Amino acid sequence: MIDIEINQITLSPKQLVLDPNNPRLVATPRDRKDPAAAFDLREETLQRMLGRDGKDPHGIDQICSSIKFNGWMSLDKIFVKVIDSTDQYLVLEGNRRVTAILKLLKEGGLSSKVAKSLKALEVMEVIHEGTDLEMKEKIDFLLGLRHHGALQKWSAFAQAKNTYKAY
Repeated sequence: MIDIEINQITLSPKQLVLDPNNPRLVATPRDRKDPAAAFDLREETLQRMLGRDGKDPHGIDQICSSIKFNGWMSLDKIFVKVIDSTDQYLVLEGNRRVTAILKLLKEGGLSSKVAKSLKALEVMEVIHEGTDLEMKEKIDFLLGLRHHGALQKWSAFAQAKNTYKAY
């Protein structure tokens, strides 16, 4: 059994850094980015999540529409881990939702109710204790729970890759 310590915290969207190694984005092991570079790859990762040439491969526009209409509701938690020696947090789970939030904030023109709902987000921090390998196992376990038959399905390739990494 994997022991995962989680702490609920409140963060500004500006403190959230999208994961450049999100399984939706990484096609092969050679495409993997050094996790320490996530902050420097912030804009590139955002653009990759949004898609190119007007395509919306990850359904971000649908999430944006929902947030514009309903405001932000933190029913489905975003999971993060602190980026060492910073006040920034790497998004482990919830990269599509964070992408939508960042897109909406960048575009502006939100109602005051929606803008207020996006100022401070309740997220779940995965506490890093132990080795990097143990932390990676915790994250893979969490992501596997969330995406294999859970709320947001990964593609067959992303599921297979996560299963392969777990074993």
